Formats: sequence, structure tokens, C-alpha cells
Amino acid sequence: GPSVGDQAFNQDNNKIYVWNGNGWFSVATVNQTPTWVTEPEGTYILLSNGVATSITLEATDPDGFPITYAYSASGLGNIATISQSNATFTVTPSTNTANSGVFTVTFTATDGVNQLSKTSSFSSNVGSDMARSLQSIHTYYQFISQT
Repeated sequence: GPSVGDQAFNQDNNKIYVWNGNGWFSVATVNQTPTWVTEPEGTYILLSNGVATSITLEATDPDGFPITYAYSASGLGNIATISQSNATFTVTPSTNTANSGVFTVTFTATDGVNQLSKTSSFSSNVGSDMARSLQSIHTYYQFISQT
């Protein structure tokens, strides 16, 4: 049988137990990393007319701990601005043609111990024909979805 001080890990409930001579005593829960329910896309093309792109993320924690969301941007400069309200991120591109470019955003979800992250690439080409075409398609899609 077990000796006093023996340890065991139960995969069913992610707990560590120690044998105290009379029975198994729970001493710790192993914290698991959150997982994405709704994760960010890999690539976003921002509209050239300054219309914001809204990104709502959702992660879940297997241990039931609350999730906190955050972001960090690289190469953002004046290409766009980013605001956050809980799990919703709003990326608003500049309408100044001098501010076209590409940047990355790393989105994170944490339970306070473990962190989940995904990096997305954003491109804004203010005044480009492609951006105007995408904007037209987006406007058309919004129109047909409302009818």
C-alpha cells in the first residue's frame, strides 16, 4: 500500500493528492490553460475609409477561472488605433494615405496563471483600388444581409 507522503495525480479532476496514513488528502489543483471558443483571424484587411473593424473574442477556462483579455501591437505607428472593451477590440484605420501599412496584434486571454495567445496581421492601404473594392463588397454584403 501507499506510504505516508506518497503523491498521486488524478487526471479526471486535475488534483494532486498526498497519502497521510489514513487516506488521500487533496493538496493542489493543476491549473489548465484557457482555450479559444472564438479566436482572432490570422489576417485582417482594414477598410480604407476609416470604418472600424470589431473583433470579439471568447475563451474558456477548464478550471472555471475568469478570463482577462489583452493585446499588444507591433509596427502599429499611425496606421490605426486600437481600443478595447473587455473581449471586444476595435481597430480603426487612419484615412491619411501616408499612414498605410502592415502591423501585427497579439491577442491574449489569461486565467491569471496561464495565457493563451494568437497573433493577427493587419493591413491598411488607404486609397488603394483593392481596399475600395473590398469596401464595396462589404457595403453590398451589409445591404443584402439586411434585406
